[in-house]
Amino acid sequence: MFGTLIGQETVRRHFERLLAAGPRSLHHAYLFVGQEGLGKRAFAQEMGALIVSGGAEDQSYDRARRGLHPDLSLVEREGDLIRLEQIQPLVAELSLRPFLSSERVWIVDEAERLHPAAANKLLKSLEEPPAHVFFVLVSDEPEALLPTILSRCEVVQFLPVAAEQLTEWLRAEQGLDAGAAAAIARLAAGSPGRARRLAEDYSGPRCRERVVTAAFGLLGGEREAGER
Repeated sequence: MFGTLIGQETVRRHFERLLAAGPRSLHHAYLFVGQEGLGKRAFAQEMGALIVSGGAEDQSYDRARRGLHPDLSLVEREGDLIRLEQIQPLVAELSLRPFLSSERVWIVDEAERLHPAAANKLLKSLEEPPAHVFFVLVSDEPEALLPTILSRCEVVQFLPVAAEQLTEWLRAEQGLDAGAAAAIARLAAGSPGRARRLAEDYSGPRCRERVVTAAFGLLGGEREAGER
C-alpha cells in the first residue's frame, strides 16, 4: 500500500490505519499540502483507488489507478484555472449513488487554482456531503485557498524528504553514482519530483554538465560555510 511514495512515513502509516478500519473512519474532506514534487497527487490517487475498491488491490483498484473507474474522478485546471463549469457537474452528481463502489471520491488537484466562483460552489458541497462521498484537495499553496475551504478539510502536511533518503533512492531507482546522487539530492531540496527531473537532466547529453556544475557548486558552498 502506497509503495511508490518516497518518504512521508507518518502520512503513510496514518492512512494505512484508517483504510484498514474502513471508509467510515475517514474524514469526508482532506487537503494535502506541501511543496511541489512530494507525491501529494499520486498519494491522493492511490488513496482514492483504495477507497473505491474497498481496500482490495483487485480489478476495481487497477481500473481506478488507470483513471477508468466511474467512482473516482480527478478535477484538473483548464488553462490557468479550475472553472465553475468543471465544479457544477460534480455538485450535481453528489446526490447520486456510486456506480460500482459503495463510495465516490473526487480529487481536486492544484486546488489553489480554483476560480472564486468555483471555490464557492465547491464550498457548499464540502459543508454537508453525503456519507458516501469523499473529497481530496491537493495544493502547493494552501494560503491561496478560501479560509472557509481550509476549515472544512482535514489538513495533511507532506514534508520534504531527507537528503540521505533521496540519495539512496536516486542510486537505487535512477542508477546514479554516489557523488552525483548526493549532489542532486541536495539541489532537489527535499522534493523527489525535482530530484527525478534533475536526474533525467543529468543523464541527458545536453543538460548534464549544467546540472552537475550547479549541484556540486551548491555542495561546495555548503562546505565553505561550514569551514568558517
